[in-house]
Amino acid sequence: MKKNIAFNSIINSNEYQIKLSEHLTSLLRRTKAAETESSIAFAFESEIYLLARTLFDIDINLKKEESQSTLRHKFIGRIAAVCNNLVIEYKKPSKLKNEADKTLAVNQLSSYLNQLLEEGQNEFQGILTDGIKLKYFYFQDGVIHATSFKNIDESDLDKIIQYLTDVNNKKFVPENVVNDFKLDSRNNITSRLARYLFTKLTTEFSGKTAMLYQEWEVLFHLSENDKGQK
Repeated sequence: MKKNIAFNSIINSNEYQIKLSEHLTSLLRRTKAAETESSIAFAFESEIYLLARTLFDIDINLKKEESQSTLRHKFIGRIAAVCNNLVIEYKKPSKLKNEADKTLAVNQLSSYLNQLLEEGQNEFQGILTDGIKLKYFYFQDGVIHATSFKNIDESDLDKIIQYLTDVNNKKFVPENVVNDFKLDSRNNITSRLARYLFTKLTTEFSGKTAMLYQEWEVLFHLSENDKGQK
């Protein structure tokens, strides 16, 4: 609750509005000079990351989709699957100039989002952008809908930041579980919990504790030998 109050206080502050304007100016300057999708992606993601890190002390984990070989259709484009089920496709400005190219890009991202849904990976939201303009994609009643293309402004940066940080409704998906509970996570919750349990086991070892520990050893042994097959 306190975290949410602090978050809301920041996004309603004048400082936040100033930072949005500053990062938008920097983003547009960098993307207008960019010549490749990778440089557009780097500019877009670094500005978002810096904004979240500076104001909220939150590290956004921009997980790249390293393999698309499992999909039925090869996806063409630079994709970043970002935390909380947001997918971003980056295109060079020259690829979003005419209607034919726009339609192709829209169909590519829509196909990708539908395939993710079919494979049981939840309903992802999408953003198609060249770093200057963007288009939002979202599911409604199992069908993809999309907004019109619009020039990126402060409200878009605000929307993306709030979606990625999403302090009010973090999605329960494997990526978020791994990021929050891995040993080198930012909150260190897993290492702190392990130390606490170790202390309890070594200083308050009762008969019931011994029984539960032996039962855990048996289950762990079975799981380890299974090699993840079941």
